[in-house]
Amino acid sequence: MEKKTPRSLLPFDELTMPGDLYLLKLLLPFIPAHMQKSLAIFIKYLELSYTLRTFQGFARKEFSLQSVSELLPYMDPDSSDKFRQLEMMMQMFSMSENDTDFNPSDILNGMFTDKQQEEFAAYSQMFDDALNKDFGK
Repeated sequence: MEKKTPRSLLPFDELTMPGDLYLLKLLLPFIPAHMQKSLAIFIKYLELSYTLRTFQGFARKEFSLQSVSELLPYMDPDSSDKFRQLEMMMQMFSMSENDTDFNPSDILNGMFTDKQQEEFAAYSQMFDDALNKDFGK
């Protein structure tokens, strides 16, 4: 059997899987081949059963970026980088709701070179003109 780096349990699995079921899953490859299929199906049945019992009457947790941030150690590097970018954008948008003088283009302009800023302004004006023309403003 190929040697793989052990992965830690996901929070969902920790919540829904008792230790004895985890042990069964670990031992599955060492069970005689003719029993593996039946045992694998039984393990999946137990997983479903434990999951249903766990979430019966379970209070829903409100979504927050903080709660999702706890999952970063379980993500691959590319996914965690994308999530961090999304998290920064969400924080900027939440700040913009509180600041009446906030303009998202100010943030973008800080990331652009002078030439890119000119092009952005030109395209923005072009789109504004087209929208105003189409909607009769």
